Amino acid sequence: MPPGQSDKFIHFFLYLILFQLWYLAGIKNVFRLSLYLFFFSFFIEILQELLPVNRSFSLLDMIANLAGIYTGYIISRINKHI
Repeated sequence: MPPGQSDKFIHFFLYLILFQLWYLAGIKNVFRLSLYLFFFSFFIEILQELLPVNRSFSLLDMIANLAGIYTGYIISRINKHI
């Protein structure tokens, strides 16, 4: 794996796990949960840009976050029909 790309997998899997944990905790409206996690992800990325830390906004991080959220959404929809 190229250097720096493992970070994107971490983003993907953390948001996938976060989605599944919230879903299992009782938030069954998966569309609303997806929106909450999207805005949380966006908020965190904006904070990284604004705060005086050695971090910056990354569109690729946002894409990885959204991919994790979407995968969680798909898994929850499949599990609902099983």
